[in-house]
Order: sequence, then C-alpha cells, then structure tokens
Amino acid sequence: MHIYKILTSVEASSFRASGFFVGNALDRKSGFIHMSRTLDQCSQVRSKYYKDVPDLRLLTIRTKTFPSDELKYEGINAYPHLYAVLPYTSVIKDEEYSR
Repeated sequence: MHIYKILTSVEASSFRASGFFVGNALDRKSGFIHMSRTLDQCSQVRSKYYKDVPDLRLLTIRTKTFPSDELKYEGINAYPHLYAVLPYTSVIKDEEYSR
C-alpha cells in the first residue's frame, strides 16, 4: 500500500539531499507529517494549501516501512498522519505535480 505527500520543489530537493523529512511548518506545528491516502485527497490538499504555489512535487510513499503506532489514519476522511521522521528510502516515486 502507498500514500502521498505534496512538497514544494525546494522541500523535495532538501529531502532528497538529506535523506529525511521532518515536516514543513504546518507539519511541525501539528506534531505530525500530513499525508494523503488518495489522489483525490491530494487534489483537495493542493486546492486548500498550495493553490498559488508553483513547482510542486508529488511523492508516493511506501506505507509498509512504518509501524502502526507511527502512521495513523485520522479524521472524518481518514487522512494519514505520520508521527515520525519520513526517510527518503520510503519514497517509491518523486514526480512533478502539475495541474
């Protein structure tokens, strides 16, 4: 199974270089890394948080790399929340996320 993470190109470049991602400002404020379960959820997140942000990346993340106590599906729409550092080794695909 897999989930998705939207990043700016700058965030994605830093993630690739360091090998891990501790979250953006919203993630750190929330105490977990926000993810999406489906491409439809990605679209909703993009419209709400990244409406006018150019150069986005969509990362596909392998879920089996996380223990169940670190990856939780929460809220009415069961968005995945990662309560851990995201290692780049869990990324299956890193692609441009265009409209």
